[in-house]
Amino acid sequence: FRVCYFSLETDPDTLTNRILANYLAEPLTDVKRKTVPQEKLDLLANLHRIPLFIRSASGKGTGWIKAQAQRMKAQVVIVDYLQLLKEKAKSRYEAVTNISMGLHELAQTTGMLVIALAQLNRNAEHSSPSNADVKDSGQIEQDADAMLLLSGDGEEYQAILTKNKEGRVGKIPLMFDKERQRFLEIAQ
Repeated sequence: FRVCYFSLETDPDTLTNRILANYLAEPLTDVKRKTVPQEKLDLLANLHRIPLFIRSASGKGTGWIKAQAQRMKAQVVIVDYLQLLKEKAKSRYEAVTNISMGLHELAQTTGMLVIALAQLNRNAEHSSPSNADVKDSGQIEQDADAMLLLSGDGEEYQAILTKNKEGRVGKIPLMFDKERQRFLEIAQ
């Protein structure tokens, strides 16, 4: 799949370092210092074959995302994160509603898979979050075919599939390996 990742807050170099740490299963600090063992670096030959394009989208809007995704012939679009997209509107609620509807339209009219990360309200950090905790607009839940919420802190997390038009919902216990920038499923 041809993946276009639009980041609105993290620069492409930082994201690339995180991807490398995850892919190579090496500490992020070693990736940043360029001290990864040569035998691990040989694995990077395969990484260049993966059609992943990371674009900085800071200060951009939904129209720009749509145009770039179509120009790049994306099959998968990832927006990190949707509440940072710029949209002219009378209120924040209206802006986020329009952003959600615009991304939904992109998916519906082009067949692209659109994955939009969204921020949760702060009060969701201390309890198991629900779809109602998605910040700024209920339209996000309405437009989504699936919703996966991340909950937890420290090393123990859970991914909660709270909406899935195509199947089951439920919880997946996870551990965050911060050093290697990856989540791992905890065997039950």
